[in-house]
Amino acid sequence: MRQVYPQYEDELRGISQSSGVEFHKIFLLHISSELLGLLGKQATAGCTDIMLNYIDYQGTQHSVIAHNEDGDRLTERLAYVVHAHIKPDPDLYPHLPTERFVSYTYPGRLPGNCMTVNHHGLMWSINILFPKNIGRRRTGIYTLTRALASAKSLEGAQAIIADDPLGCGYGFSVNLSQKQKNSSEILMMNIEVAPRAHATPQPYHIKRLPTSSDWESGVAFHFNMYERMPEVEQHTDQSSVQRKRTLLDLARLPADFNKVLDILGNQDHPVYPVYRNGTPPDTFATFATGPTVSFVRYFCTLSHFPVGFDETLPAKNMAIWRI
Repeated sequence: MRQVYPQYEDELRGISQSSGVEFHKIFLLHISSELLGLLGKQATAGCTDIMLNYIDYQGTQHSVIAHNEDGDRLTERLAYVVHAHIKPDPDLYPHLPTERFVSYTYPGRLPGNCMTVNHHGLMWSINILFPKNIGRRRTGIYTLTRALASAKSLEGAQAIIADDPLGCGYGFSVNLSQKQKNSSEILMMNIEVAPRAHATPQPYHIKRLPTSSDWESGVAFHFNMYERMPEVEQHTDQSSVQRKRTLLDLARLPADFNKVLDILGNQDHPVYPVYRNGTPPDTFATFATGPTVSFVRYFCTLSHFPVGFDETLPAKNMAIWRI
């Protein structure tokens, strides 16, 4: 971290000093996925995402990234939203850009690993993936997802994910979106990232989701497993498998924003629902639906629905930016 992203190590030290938690414990928290993977003890549960970039038959555009934030019940009430405006010290880091972003995150963690939007109109959500082979001496996923806040464009985000020359040591999926300058076009993509081995190029796969009037081309889902990289050996769990089946069944017909929320709030399956309740054998629970990113005219909105999904309750807008 110190070699490539020293500014984020400084942030970890700031977290340590302000919380009174020893630095090595904060640092280990940020490589916990990699360490558990090396020990063969990693969990296989995580979040659900829907990407919608669809123009319906009436000409209405629906551009949304919707995210179910799932996790251990122990952290259910600890999540919070950080609104950051970071100006690097010009003497220490003369070449670093100013960062402004809003992110849904957890105590002790660098922001960027759940759902985030920055002032360049770049938005992303994260799904953790579980490769069996872990890269050593690579960049941790929490560092890379934090670095995305500095990206000005989708191309810049891709360069961060590629992370030459080190590469990522673990696996994750990032759902990205940005409105293009001087255009109404909204571009979306999903990038699956696998651990980098030795001197090989960073293995990742990009699925683009351009604005489309064809429903099947304008919607995409992601769970906690590799969908397009069969060469990656991975751990999977029944929750991801069943959530995928449910969403594919529910989303056979065109949907709008409210329908997407209905899908993410679905609890029809008695054991592995989409909106999870933490009842064994499914050990994770859904904390919130959202944050949800939506584009309306020249604005992007980052919002979320609180714990206990109820679409009749108003969403909590965390950020509204003109783009």
